[in-house]
This record gives sequence, C-alpha cells and structure tokens, in this order.
Amino acid sequence: MSTEPTGTGTGQDPGHCHDGVCITCSDTAVEVTIIAVHELEMATVDTGQGAEEVSIALVNASVGDTILVHAGEAIGVVGANETSAQEG
Repeated sequence: MSTEPTGTGTGQDPGHCHDGVCITCSDTAVEVTIIAVHELEMATVDTGQGAEEVSIALVNASVGDTILVHAGEAIGVVGANETSAQEG
C-alpha cells in the first residue's frame, strides 16, 4: 500500500503536494493569497511553497485577497486587497 498522497476528493494530485502533504488540505487552516480566480468558484493560491487550487465557494474573495483555507476550502477572508475592500 502506497503512502504517497493521492489527492482523492481534493482536486489535487501528488505534484501539488510538498513533503507528502498538500499545504491547503492538511489538518491546519493556513493563510494563502489568491493569485487567480477560475470558474466553478475555484482559485489558484500562493501557499508560500507553491501554487495550489482551492474552492472559494464559501467566501467572497478576489485576486490579491488573503484567505484562510482548511481541507482545500476557503473558510474566511483575513485580508482583502484594496480594490475588493473598496467594492465591498
């Protein structure tokens, strides 16, 4: 049985994981910055160790915002960029 991460259910593949752990789908919520927003309420984020895709379906966030991600899902906006802060 393999111990390599499979990404099952997360939309991630092992190439998106670092040291055997996907940064945004680990047991800890982490702050990341949105670098691109895609259709189906998905976003590419900068984890500080690379880029990963996460769901932003539960939050109102845009490019440049810092979001809190747990299990591949954004659960809060902790820092909005200037443009989105003025729009909201």
